[in-house]
Amino acid sequence: MPESAVVKVELDWDTYVMLREKARREGYTLVSDYARDLLAREARGEAARVGGCGDEKRIADIVARRVERVVSDIVNPFTGKIDEVARRLADLVEKLEGGESEQARAEPVRVEQHRYAQRQQRTGAIDRLRQQKILFWEDVKWMKAPDRLFAKLEKEGAIVFEAGGEKVAVDRGFWDDFVRAVEEVAVRDPGEASILVESALGERARILFEKLVSGGLAYYDEDLGHWIVPQP
Repeated sequence: MPESAVVKVELDWDTYVMLREKARREGYTLVSDYARDLLAREARGEAARVGGCGDEKRIADIVARRVERVVSDIVNPFTGKIDEVARRLADLVEKLEGGESEQARAEPVRVEQHRYAQRQQRTGAIDRLRQQKILFWEDVKWMKAPDRLFAKLEKEGAIVFEAGGEKVAVDRGFWDDFVRAVEEVAVRDPGEASILVESALGERARILFEKLVSGGLAYYDEDLGHWIVPQP
């Protein structure tokens, strides 16, 4: 026996339209599929169950898929925009935090520079040097014309020379103490000698000694057995 048979049915247009609308309500895309299922249920005595549990589940699946596609089409553009806004906001926060950090690091330097300028205005440059004893180029490199300051100090009696590739100004009275302290050091090793100089005159004296040694302006005399600092 054949497994299937073809039944050709001719309908008037109005009946076809009604059948098509009903098929769409039942979730069918093709009127022929709906007619085939309807006839099959009629043959099995199930015509009254059109749209029953099985059909309802199938229709529900179709509707769910359509709703899912519609919702996805609506939500996806907004999701992309939300992600873009979040990314830009994160970049902005990072830039703001970075700017605040740089500003926080720079603020103490600006404050110290302002205080130094105020002190220079209240007291003369040479008076300030007498208090500080030693002035390195790096201390005033932020000034517009540090060369003028060193020239002024030299004119007013300070000892100004280059050591370690930079200008240094030393109070004349302190310079004499520094030379004596260095010449009392009998240790040949520069590192150990710098520690002894620091213990005698402080950290800035040690830095000055190290700059003099690196610039060849201070040396250990083997015959005398101690360090020598020639007059600059």
